[in-house]
Amino acid sequence: MVPGTLVWLEAVPLTANGKVDRDALSAYEPPGRGDLSSDYRGPGTPVEQWLAEMWGDLARTSPVGVDDDFFELDGHSLMAVRIIVEISARTGVEIDPQELYAGPTIAELAGLITAGAPGQADTGGDEDRKPAGE
Repeated sequence: MVPGTLVWLEAVPLTANGKVDRDALSAYEPPGRGDLSSDYRGPGTPVEQWLAEMWGDLARTSPVGVDDDFFELDGHSLMAVRIIVEISARTGVEIDPQELYAGPTIAELAGLITAGAPGQADTGGDEDRKPAGE
């Protein structure tokens, strides 16, 4: 396993007991989009917007474009399951994990959602809802 992003720190934050302060570490923001193979193309539909926000939250990066590769954003199997569960909960569309792996972009995933439930692919309603498992 190789990290997709490294953040340089002058010093590791420590607690009063001299241990690594993991809460303080999580406050460091990763640097933007990093080195991705695609140029940024913003979401054009509500489904793409919703997916981009979800992926950005899970990958802790922003902005996420519709052509960005799931794996280049440090996507992994557990993150894929969270995304698939949230899609099912919000839209009623069942996505096979192999479909996400074969088409690892928001544009491709949004197409599957729209094709799977043309009248049900609305992600509106509960705007403050967090992805499954948070």
